[in-house]
Amino acid sequence: MPFIYTLAEEASRNGLPMLRPLFLEFPDAAPDRHPIDTDSFAAGEFLLGNSLLIAPQQYPDEVDAYAVELPSSDWFDYWTGMRIPPPAPPAHSSTDPTAVPDRTAQFLIKVTPDLNQLPVFVRAGSILPMAPIVESTNETPQGPLTLRVYAGDQCAGDLYQDDGKTYAFQHGAYLRMKFSCQTTHDGMRLNIGPHEGSYPAWWKDIHVEIYGWTGKQGKIAVDRTQVAGHVDRDPHLIGFTIGDDGKGEEVVLK
Repeated sequence: MPFIYTLAEEASRNGLPMLRPLFLEFPDAAPDRHPIDTDSFAAGEFLLGNSLLIAPQQYPDEVDAYAVELPSSDWFDYWTGMRIPPPAPPAHSSTDPTAVPDRTAQFLIKVTPDLNQLPVFVRAGSILPMAPIVESTNETPQGPLTLRVYAGDQCAGDLYQDDGKTYAFQHGAYLRMKFSCQTTHDGMRLNIGPHEGSYPAWWKDIHVEIYGWTGKQGKIAVDRTQVAGHVDRDPHLIGFTIGDDGKGEEVVLK
């Protein structure tokens, strides 16, 4: 819900739709620089914001495997957190600028979804804010805010909250945060921005999940203080929880 509500606030400010055709973010995705929305493999795909790509089955009554066409080469599986392997290079390439582009270089993957799992992919460089599950938006979530960080270029994300009922946000009763991350030769820096506005956060802690980057030394520090709590690790995920006092934090991972 934090991610969706943030998209709604963005749409109210600049008119960008929450649900977007692929050509809005990737106008020349194909090798011959046409938008892939007209391709048969991508005809039913769409974006939620600029971070999530949803690829439903073209024929909902079938559960067979089908091809998904991605508009770029750096995506993660939303459900597993694993990076989608890059496509194999074309068998033959030409340096002739007048040559017909090789359409076989399209980034196609095959998926076999479960009946209860819609194929969703996350764009590398996304930071998604997420909340614990509640049964109604009238309920206050219990637990930390979760930030899912997907390593990649131009890594950034936003969060916006207000009471969802009144126009108090027009008088400063809102909460806005900005997030960014940078990967360097010796580690990663995650910047958690300060709280903007007077609307109070429902969380006291932030649980960070980093996908696609594992680090070499296994060290995590917040504002130069070593993280002493439990750190979850597996081959494609690092997870840890830090406090959030609203002033902003810099997390350094090595």
